Amino acid sequence: MFTVRKMSEPRLKLSCKIFGWEISCFLCFFAFFYSAQALAAHQTVLLSQFEYQNGQVLREVIREDVSAALDIRYADDFGYILLEDGTAALVSWSGTGSRMAMPDCVDNVPVTALGLPGYKLVVPLVPANTDIVSWPKNLKYVYAGAIRLGNCQSYSFPEGILELECFSDTANYTLKSITLPGTVKKIGTRAFAFFMKLEKLALPDSIEEIGTEAFYRSGIKKLSCPGNMRCIGTGAFYGCSALETLTLNEGLQFILPYAFSDCTNLTTLVVPSTVQEIGDSAFSGCRRLYGLYLRQGALVTIGERAFQGLVWLRKIEVPEGVREIRREAFAGCTRLASLTLPASLTEIGENIFERLPDEAVFYAPSSSWIYGTLLHMGRKVKEGK
Repeated sequence: MFTVRKMSEPRLKLSCKIFGWEISCFLCFFAFFYSAQALAAHQTVLLSQFEYQNGQVLREVIREDVSAALDIRYADDFGYILLEDGTAALVSWSGTGSRMAMPDCVDNVPVTALGLPGYKLVVPLVPANTDIVSWPKNLKYVYAGAIRLGNCQSYSFPEGILELECFSDTANYTLKSITLPGTVKKIGTRAFAFFMKLEKLALPDSIEEIGTEAFYRSGIKKLSCPGNMRCIGTGAFYGCSALETLTLNEGLQFILPYAFSDCTNLTTLVVPSTVQEIGDSAFSGCRRLYGLYLRQGALVTIGERAFQGLVWLRKIEVPEGVREIRREAFAGCTRLASLTLPASLTEIGENIFERLPDEAVFYAPSSSWIYGTLLHMGRKVKEGK
């Protein structure tokens, strides 16, 4: 049985103050708890960047300074950032389940990007094995780390996308087929690197550039470059040991360092007449390559170790117009029987003929400086074109 006891006025005031303090504390705790819950619902956006050395990816570095300065806004389940062009980039998702519907707009701002240019999302916007049921209709860029491809065997991207970047941090042994949109112009840094079972890939005519290590150590077997391709980036197909057939397009201008290095099953190669430079180690270690054809045209420079270690190669004809062959360009071509050098050649690097057979025959114009240089080196030289 409860009894009511009358309080004096001071005790009543004190009691009211005490209960008021308790209620205030409770309300503060309540507000803090639900604010924490609301904040927890939004993923922390942490960014990283690739650091490069000699054009190759050296490491990935967490950028907490940039991450802390991000002005992230939220609309429903998505965190986004306003870009300089007035459009939005989605950077986080607080939804649950295995299906995601991306909005066309956030707060009436059109979505044009997933992720941020120049950076990688450490926590992916789209987690592995999440089914995207709708894409933003104005989407143009899918930047590094935005989508983590999981255990699917095939994947398709919607039309309208112009650029794609990094989709995996570790080796993927399930994805076999990728369908690219007819609008994509660039496949960026490490877009499909380490996709070990990737076999089917058709590059659309729209593609102009394949970026750094885009297909690094992937399982691709056949590659045909479309007519608009202008540049194949550093290490783009490095270590693609399953690659057997490679068709480079007329119109291609630059093959950057290590582009096809260690593609150990590649057997023949035709370098188009439009290529201006073959980068350092571009085809080094392609040890089964026995047919090499350099078309006369725009080629000016053959980089260091560009064709080093092609142990089955028997014949090389360097076309007229080439001015520079850099150090060790043909070193280690241990079965080479014939090498033709042009009158246009003005510079050769050190040890470009290192570990070539003593019986190899060199062809050069007798009036050229290279003819006399070869004789001085004790090489077998015959009159060339």
